[in-house]
Amino acid sequence: MAPVKMSPVCLEYASLDEIVSIHGSFQAEFRRGRSRDVAFRKKQLSQLAYMIKDNLTLFQDALKQDMGKPPFEVFLHEMAECLSGAVDAYNNVEKWAKDEKAPFRADTAILRPKVRKEPKGVVLIIGAYNYPAFLVLAPLAGAMAAGNAVVIKPSETTPALSSLLVELFANYLDPSLYRIVNGGIPETTKSSNGIICFTPVLYTGSARVGRIVAAAAAKHLTPLTLEASSLIFYQILIFLINQLCVSQLGGKNPVIVDAKYDIKLAAKRIAWGRFVNAGQTCIAPDYVLVPIEVQDELVAAFKEASNSFFPEGALESASYARIGSEMHFKRIKALLEGTRGVVVSGGETDEAQFFIAPTVVRDVPQDDSLMSEEIFGPVLPIVPVKDIDEAIADRPLTSYFFTSDSALQKKLLNTTQSGAAVFNDTLLHAADGQHTGKWGFDIFTHFRATLDSPRWVEFVMNNRYPPYTEEKENIMKLVRLPGMPPRTGVQRSVLWRIRTWVSALVSRYILSSRTRTKVSTLSSTLFPVRWIAQLPLVCLTDIDLNRPPSVVARNAGRATGYNADAQDRDLEFTAKDDAATLPRVTELIIITHHSPWCVIVKNPQGVTLGDICGKIWREYIEHPLTEDEFVAIPPQVQERIKRAAFSRESGGPARYMGAASGWSLEGFPVNRCKRVGKSHQFINYFCFLVLFL
Repeated sequence: MAPVKMSPVCLEYASLDEIVSIHGSFQAEFRRGRSRDVAFRKKQLSQLAYMIKDNLTLFQDALKQDMGKPPFEVFLHEMAECLSGAVDAYNNVEKWAKDEKAPFRADTAILRPKVRKEPKGVVLIIGAYNYPAFLVLAPLAGAMAAGNAVVIKPSETTPALSSLLVELFANYLDPSLYRIVNGGIPETTKSSNGIICFTPVLYTGSARVGRIVAAAAAKHLTPLTLEASSLIFYQILIFLINQLCVSQLGGKNPVIVDAKYDIKLAAKRIAWGRFVNAGQTCIAPDYVLVPIEVQDELVAAFKEASNSFFPEGALESASYARIGSEMHFKRIKALLEGTRGVVVSGGETDEAQFFIAPTVVRDVPQDDSLMSEEIFGPVLPIVPVKDIDEAIADRPLTSYFFTSDSALQKKLLNTTQSGAAVFNDTLLHAADGQHTGKWGFDIFTHFRATLDSPRWVEFVMNNRYPPYTEEKENIMKLVRLPGMPPRTGVQRSVLWRIRTWVSALVSRYILSSRTRTKVSTLSSTLFPVRWIAQLPLVCLTDIDLNRPPSVVARNAGRATGYNADAQDRDLEFTAKDDAATLPRVTELIIITHHSPWCVIVKNPQGVTLGDICGKIWREYIEHPLTEDEFVAIPPQVQERIKRAAFSRESGGPARYMGAASGWSLEGFPVNRCKRVGKSHQFINYFCFLVLFL
């Protein structure tokens, strides 16, 4: 049975002065801070949820009156989604609103950086006629959860719904922070312009009105988010106060059908996506691209699906909606009358009810009237193509692909661009827009960066102050310069970065004026103090050694120390001929615990693990430690060598000669040890100090 049209509802439009007054009062109330309180937000979200649940029948009746929408579609596609969004926001607003720790950075971690979630202000939400309840109530939940004051301007083409919202808002929500404002184009322009300065404006609807809203908002840098319909998908990037807002305008959404897919199933799902809500969905399938050899089969399947949906005919069916306005009815009818394709199903119209039957048109050329703009109605063109490669569209809001071939799925994803890509179904992602759920909360939230710099960081950060010196510059380079990605593709862990930073601070302390005099003569000779202050300390895992250099023997590179799985084996480098996982350098100095204490490794093509292994081996074999060199070693290290020589189970210069011979000492004197100050102990804790020259 055809929908019954109820008596027209006379809407009272807000005057322009009234809109200015509402904005001013909302701005003052917002600044009092009531909406920032999470408990207040939860109470209002609860009221919003009950407003929807308690009045479901009234919403269904209003939309039946405004646009002949079936009650089932009102429930499934609008009110159920709105209710779920309100309840989801209620359950998660405390978690969403919590401050977040900033991503780790070695140079700012000690400053306790956080991201604070703050409401943006007085928000304006402008609705559209195709899903008039969902497109205002779903984003309302996000804006409310974020702590904003909200003004809503529903579509002027849905007066029954607009009148109902005015009444319900007054009864359920705080009228000093949430209000309905009715009006047409003049009121919309006034509401969205920078004189009133809503922050931000969210609009969902046609590109024509979207341009009006965007132009008005841009005059005064009002934050703006659009989701509108147009021929070509494009993005407007508007640089706004403290942020970059993205406005998404989407268009004709293609369906690509693989000839090998189940044609009947594809037709049923495509027909549902196209004809639900009389085709008035921004992400609905707009046209079908199909290999020409299966077009006849697909047409027959569409006829079968349409007959199963509306067995009594769409005009008499209570399950079929109507076009939302006379203007859109005439526009769609004109597109259908101008097509050069063949209408194979539907085609009937009734202007009195704004009725257009579910229509399928085959053999539609690419330059046809139905391909000139987004149809936004219950007309489905079929465009035959030679193969899938010909079926490539330019940035639609959504692309639909029907294929079970995983290789083809990957190819389609790699060779097409769209806001979303859906395989083997349609419309199922309709409620997951950027203004719903957590995304909706984020849209209406200002992410405010905060830092709290403690006094003790002056230990390092006082080097930023004039007068500038080379030493200050070197220290700030150590603190501020990021770790470069390794050229070999090996990634360093966060733990490595923390250890490097802490090591650098400790080395700076060791070499400060209070402790510098305690550093041994050998240390100051081998590496000037300014080098250590300039460059980071690193762990030997950076050259993929599986055990520290204290277990490197003075023979042919064998490992020492008690380890049954490693005895009499070469050093366990992961790959001696691969590039070292250090940043690539041509010359590097390695300072180790034991002889020869300092090893210089050079390679014009970049130092590799093989270079490091070979150099250490040659230094130990060809240039053993002399008596004078041993005496010059810091006494703390001498003591450790002594202990290692006597301990058959630890690393050091003692060499394991096999089961028959046991352990052999390397001829080091063992009576040249004495204790020294703590500064040498600090140095002894680090395995490597890498200096880039």
